[in-house]
Amino acid sequence: MDGSTERRDRIIDATMRLLADRPFEEVTVRAIAAEADVSLAALHAEFPTRGHIIAAFSRRIDDEVLAADTSDMADEAPRDRLFDVLMSRLDALRPYRAGIRSLGRAAQRDPALALALNAIAAESMGWMLAAARISAPGWRGRLAVQGLTVAFARVLRVFVTDDDPGLPRTMAKLDGELKEAERNHARFARVFGRAVRQDGAAPLAEPAAAAPDEPPSAPPAAPTRTPPTADAMPPSSAAPAAGQPGAALAAAEGSTPVAGSEAGAARPPRRRASPRRSDKAG
Repeated sequence: MDGSTERRDRIIDATMRLLADRPFEEVTVRAIAAEADVSLAALHAEFPTRGHIIAAFSRRIDDEVLAADTSDMADEAPRDRLFDVLMSRLDALRPYRAGIRSLGRAAQRDPALALALNAIAAESMGWMLAAARISAPGWRGRLAVQGLTVAFARVLRVFVTDDDPGLPRTMAKLDGELKEAERNHARFARVFGRAVRQDGAAPLAEPAAAAPDEPPSAPPAAPTRTPPTADAMPPSSAAPAAGQPGAALAAAEGSTPVAGSEAGAARPPRRRASPRRSDKAG
C-alpha cells in the first residue's frame, strides 16, 4: 500500500469514527484532519469535500464486495444472487453502522446532502447488480437502479439496529424488499418493457400477455410445453416521490412503509458463507 492510499484510508476511517460519535454537521474538515493526523492541505489534496470522503468510503465497500469469489452463485436465480451480493455488502458495512445511522439522520435534515448521498448509493447499487450478473441498460435500467437504491436504504434502516450476529431481521427485510421489487418490476414491464436482464443469457421472462377479449375463430393449436426460464429478480423501478429529493438515503432513518412478504412465499434465498468482521461501532 503506497503512502497516498494509506493516507486516504486513514482519512476515511477517521470520518466514519467521527460520524459514529457526532452529527454530520459537527464532522468538519478540521475535525477530520485532526482525527486522521493529517494537515488541512493534505486532506484537501486527497478529498476536496466531505462528500468526496463519503463517496470514497462507498467505493471501498464496493471493492470489497466485488473482489469476492461469486462462482458458486452461477446456478442461482437472479434474485438469490442479488440477495447474496447485498448481504455481503451488509457484512462489509457492519463496523460502520453507527456512522451510517448518523448519515441517514443528517440526510433527513439536509435535502442537498440527501441528493448527494442518493447519487453515491445509486452508483454502488449499479455495481451490486453487475456483481449479481444482472444488467440494467438504458433509461429503464436507471429507474431500476434507483428503485434498488431506495429498497436498500430501507434495509439499512433495519440493519443499523439489528444487534443479532446472524442479522435475522435484516435478512428478512432484504428478502421482503427484493420480492416487492420483483412484483413492482413485473407491473412496470407490462407497460414499458423489461428494465433488467441477466448477463450472458437470454432476456428475463416477459410477463404473461392479457387474455384476448374474444375467443379465436379457429380451434387452438395443440398445447406445447414451454421450457422453464430463470426466476427473474429485477429491482424496483420506483423512483423517489416528487418533492422528496434523495429519498433513498433519507429512508435509512425515515418511516417509509413497505409491503410485507407474500403469504406462503418460498423460503428466503440461501445465503453464501462470507467472513464476518467484529462490530466496531454498533
